[in-house]
Amino acid sequence: MKPLSTIVQAITGCLLIISCNHTPRARTVQVQSSANESVKDYPSHPKTAEELRQELAETEAADPAGMLLISGTMQENKILIQKPDLFHHSKYATDGYMISGIIRNKASIAPFKDAIVRVTFYTETRTELDHKDYPVYKYVLAQQVTPFELKVYPPESTKDFNMEVVSATAIRN
Repeated sequence: MKPLSTIVQAITGCLLIISCNHTPRARTVQVQSSANESVKDYPSHPKTAEELRQELAETEAADPAGMLLISGTMQENKILIQKPDLFHHSKYATDGYMISGIIRNKASIAPFKDAIVRVTFYTETRTELDHKDYPVYKYVLAQQVTPFELKVYPPESTKDFNMEVVSATAIRN
């Protein structure tokens, strides 16, 4: 019987310790809002898929510069001025530069067209020489990549350039 009484005393001691360590839960205080505070109206029904798509399309269409990413390279535009013959090599002249690149639309839904691309020309020390805006008359569909080419005439000391899309026209469905 002695082991049974020891077990009963141990269980009683554990229950006593647990009941002493139990903390009551925090009470929640309810506060009523006054009549002049505005309460946000929530729609009585959840938005449909079409409403959500329309809202996303409007948000993306409002920020074409943020949705369109651009990259490309610039090379001399060489024009053949003399064909090779038995006694002469070909001769070329430089007529500006060609920028070949892509415009990537990262929007989920919104398509764009007629992007305005700003090309900024820099010196070797990254001093800005000039910038010009060029239209790219192409469609840039959602989640697509669109290639383009621009003919540019950079300033004499140009060693580097940068491009960015400054605007575009959103296509409304």
